[in-house]
Amino acid sequence: MVFSRGATVLAEKVGLWPWILQRVSGLFLAVALPVHLWVNPLSGYPLSFESVAVRLRFAGWLAFDLLLLAACLYHGINGLWSILLDYNPRASRRRAAAIAFLVLGSVLFVYGALALHPFRRS
Repeated sequence: MVFSRGATVLAEKVGLWPWILQRVSGLFLAVALPVHLWVNPLSGYPLSFESVAVRLRFAGWLAFDLLLLAACLYHGINGLWSILLDYNPRASRRRAAAIAFLVLGSVLFVYGALALHPFRRS
């Protein structure tokens, strides 16, 4: 695989795994977001609590929505982290930002997952 010099420098600055996961999450989002839009508002059926509840009774759709939530959060927060690293902050600020991003991502994931709670099987 051939990388441009800019991509190599970014991978060295951010770290290889976050760099790879940024690309993987982007590819997943490029496929999953159209599916999400097709199944929800563009399907031709009225979007209501009941229609979403019926869809989310299937474990596969629930897992899909949770994975979509995780991918969106990871992709966005990792992108912000990469932008922050471009400014080359001091180690103490970098650590504080890393903790803040981790807490923010965790809180938003839990909040999003809890939003699916009313749709659970009874």
